Amino acid sequence: MIKKYLSLVVLMMVFSSTVFGSLMLNQAEQFYKDKKYDKALITYQHLLESSPKSVSLLYNIGNTYFKLNKVGYSIGYYRRALKWEPLNKDIRYNLTLARKGVVDSASVPNSIYQKVMGWVALISLNMSYYILMLSLFFVLLVFWCLQKKKFSREILMNVAVVSVVTCAMAFVLFFLTMNRYSQDYVVVIEKKASVYSGPSDVMALLFYVHEGHECKIVNTSGRWSEIELLNGFKGWIPTESLFSI
Repeated sequence: MIKKYLSLVVLMMVFSSTVFGSLMLNQAEQFYKDKKYDKALITYQHLLESSPKSVSLLYNIGNTYFKLNKVGYSIGYYRRALKWEPLNKDIRYNLTLARKGVVDSASVPNSIYQKVMGWVALISLNMSYYILMLSLFFVLLVFWCLQKKKFSREILMNVAVVSVVTCAMAFVLFFLTMNRYSQDYVVVIEKKASVYSGPSDVMALLFYVHEGHECKIVNTSGRWSEIELLNGFKGWIPTESLFSI
């Protein structure tokens, strides 16, 4: 009897939570339509606390920040959303629009490596894992057929070579994707931030970066972070000027 009562209570809590979340989402969307972007942002952020990996919420928050003319945050949230849905056309389009608003955007060398990494960015970590597992399964299947002599040995040997090469490429893809996910990427959220040669504002001033510049963390020291821009420039900047992607 007690178990049934507890189950009923849990179901009621889940139901009420779902209904409340749906009402809040509708309210946030209405705020956005009414151009009350500050209120929409607060509501979206509250919903994100319970669903931090929600692509739609991350996307909507990015849109709201874009409307508030906060390019850095909008790029950050679009990039977070793309981690889970890298092929989402709407997110990629809006990210491109947001990047156009970045002052003195760093140019990236159009090398083969950069092109390859651009293709890799279209693959999620889960997708690269599934590709690797599928290729491994196919390799094992081919060698099992060779052992059992199920088909022509000559044909199977050719298929085995192709499957091994494909599996090796899948390993490389998974490694590159893992490496991309393991690096700490950030975006500048300050309108104009100073970059120094060391973790202190008494060090030599190297250059300035504007809001929206994307970079990765190379090192940290206290409240300072050493960043590397897309063009290879490095320097130290206060961590509070950055938003983690």
